Amino acid sequence: MPRHIVITVFGSLGDLHPMMALGIELQARGHRVTLAASQVYREKILSENLGFMPLGPEFIAYERAVYDELFDRFRGPELLVRKYLLPYVKQTADSLRPLLENADFLLNSPTVYAGPVLAEVLKLPWASVALQPFGYFSAYDPPVLPQLPITEQWYHFPPVFWKVFWGLLKGVSGFWPQSVYDLRREYGLPSRGNPIFEGQYSPYLNLALFSPLVAACQPDWPKHTQTTGFVFYDRMKEDETTLPEPVRAFLASGEPPVVFTLGSSVVQTSTDFFETSIKAVKALGCRAIFVAGEHQPQSALTERMLWWDALPYSQLFPHASVIVHQGGMGTTAQAMRAGKPMLIVPHGFDQPDNAARLKRLGVSQTIHPEHYRESTAVQALETLLHDLAYREKADAVGQTIQQENGLVKACDAIEQVLNKADIHLNFAQDCK
Repeated sequence: MPRHIVITVFGSLGDLHPMMALGIELQARGHRVTLAASQVYREKILSENLGFMPLGPEFIAYERAVYDELFDRFRGPELLVRKYLLPYVKQTADSLRPLLENADFLLNSPTVYAGPVLAEVLKLPWASVALQPFGYFSAYDPPVLPQLPITEQWYHFPPVFWKVFWGLLKGVSGFWPQSVYDLRREYGLPSRGNPIFEGQYSPYLNLALFSPLVAACQPDWPKHTQTTGFVFYDRMKEDETTLPEPVRAFLASGEPPVVFTLGSSVVQTSTDFFETSIKAVKALGCRAIFVAGEHQPQSALTERMLWWDALPYSQLFPHASVIVHQGGMGTTAQAMRAGKPMLIVPHGFDQPDNAARLKRLGVSQTIHPEHYRESTAVQALETLLHDLAYREKADAVGQTIQQENGLVKACDAIEQVLNKADIHLNFAQDCK
């Protein structure tokens, strides 16, 4: 039976695109879908004939100062939560509630803290979404914290260590979500744990929208978690079906290029990444494509280089020899599907953890931004270009990702919840 499904979205294009893919598929199955997201994405969402509702806070204005602040390695995650999200929980709830009162299901982004509260008030079935394993804070498969790079070296510490560590972290941040606690109290709801940690998960369904190659299900993941595989969408324009002709001509004119990109968020920051990369390419003598947003090259380009503002990764990456990127999960997923070796330059949030996981898979190397120089980039790229082990492993990973169907699995799981007469069920196939 057709239902009205509301999807909340907060973040960059890497956060928006998987939710749009889910919305398009659910709508194709006969449901009515409304995306509640930033005004920045209005036209993009409406171009796919999905419903749209503006959802704040509206600080995402692509202002460089904001991005520089958020991608501060040590304070960025805390500033995002404490400065830009939690103070607006009541405002978000007030704007979202009228929409949810006429909905049958909520698919909630983890940083839309008002979503679970309203779902509980309205007795609305809902699912949480994790686009990367970073947010599960597992003691058995611990993530790398951007504020503490040494946690990558602690990966093999026993689970008892990590249980204590995460307990301390929860204690330190326990007072941060006071606005969420206040909202619950206003609605007469009991405490449900820290919304940054266990309080973000649904009692009905938790979708892990990434490949098991990135992270396998762990004993301490939330109940009713289903690992579906990646969900892809990256159409740049409604009528876009191929790469622009100059890009296609460049690709056809020589050997596969190294592709350099910083995704849709990190690219907004003040960075010398692209200038350093130009120097490395000149030293190597290889061909290269730079997907650089609004940045303009300060150094002279050769005929073996192409500079472009934005391109769909799904069409570009399969033509690359190596992909150099920031490690956001959306970019990472596309690179994995393309079956290409990677050099990851992680800046913040989940990116250092994603980089560590891909390094453990044997398909990438990592250089942190403060160490990304011409010499280090050249050394890493020479290895990735010429070491067959990286190419063979990347190709095998790509074949596996191409056989996964995360979109269908995720939508099937949502419909399973919708179609159950008794919504308070125990899934027989958790973490499949």
